[in-house]
Amino acid sequence: MDSTADFDRGTVTDTALALFLARGFGSTTLDDIAEASGVAVETVSRVFPTRESFVLDVVDDMLAAAVKHLPEGEQDEDLVDALSRAHKEMLGGIIAGTGAVPLQRMQQMGLLAMASPTLAAAISERRKQTLPLALAEHYGMDPDDPLILRTVRVWSAVVSGTYAAGISDSADTEPARDLDDTRRMTRRLDHAFKHITGRSEF
Repeated sequence: MDSTADFDRGTVTDTALALFLARGFGSTTLDDIAEASGVAVETVSRVFPTRESFVLDVVDDMLAAAVKHLPEGEQDEDLVDALSRAHKEMLGGIIAGTGAVPLQRMQQMGLLAMASPTLAAAISERRKQTLPLALAEHYGMDPDDPLILRTVRVWSAVVSGTYAAGISDSADTEPARDLDDTRRMTRRLDHAFKHITGRSEF
């Protein structure tokens, strides 16, 4: 299969994520992913030019889904509350099996972020690129407004805290437990939200 017309993006992404977790992110090449996927490396590299692209593709799908939930709140809703509500809706859909990405794909992305500071930084940067524009559009503000930038920094801290809680919760060594008990993921996010913001609920 050499044409991107028949390219199954999700299957190739899942193959790449599984290889990253099994072999290590730095030890897995595009050639490895292409071979395991049964796709020409030239085709893979047209869609995913870097190894980070596979992980960021999952992040982009999740962020896009969260952004779609922003308009469901009140116009005067606190910005941090708006982001937490939108992300909670996005995560609820994924956990229910109706969301933007399969649960296992989200879990693998999280495990990779926990294992690689470089990837975690790339994910954080993508979040800081995407969310200010979405918040600005929803609230009719400038993306560089200090309130928007502060909100995104706070939310990035919440997500980073969630990854850290996952390591403490052995999610990186016992990943199957998150699939068996999806409430573990939301509990970690809730804990990080409370710790970072001082608010009582995510």
